[in-house]
Amino acid sequence: MARNIGLAAALLFLGAAPVTAQAAVELTARSCRPVAQVDWTAPPPEQFGIALGCLAEEDYGGAIRFHAVAAAMMFFDAMRVSDQAARGVQAEVAKAFGDQAGEAAMTAQSGFLRTMDQAAFSAEICKLFDAKGPPQHAVAYMEGRGQPGADLVEPGFDSAGAWTEVSALMMRCVPGG
Repeated sequence: MARNIGLAAALLFLGAAPVTAQAAVELTARSCRPVAQVDWTAPPPEQFGIALGCLAEEDYGGAIRFHAVAAAMMFFDAMRVSDQAARGVQAEVAKAFGDQAGEAAMTAQSGFLRTMDQAAFSAEICKLFDAKGPPQHAVAYMEGRGQPGADLVEPGFDSAGAWTEVSALMMRCVPGG
């Protein structure tokens, strides 16, 4: 929950503009899998779909892990996309996850947070983030939300530096550590 609030605040700080007159975002639940099998080319909506699948299978640890991956990827996208209006889709994706996950998400989060070793969880996700490097997904899920025909990704964007920053902020990762 705190990371969701942090993500929302970060998106507002980065200039996410509200989106109007667009089709509602709907996520598709996908089969749960170990987070080590994450597809780094799949965009955040697909990662949230895996988290929904994990919730449906009552794999709450998997749901939390894929939620962490999706949230970090969305924050990364907010940094690399220059069109502020396109960033607004991220709030829609986060809302869609909350709406679709409902009470299951709260049950998962409270149960998992009570039993998890937070340092071990953070270390696991940081190791994944370090091994995978910056996300390789396209920002196609943001297209059609901003200026028509605009190149969404900032020219000369420093993916490695931004991913290090996102990893440190979201999961308290230390480069190489």
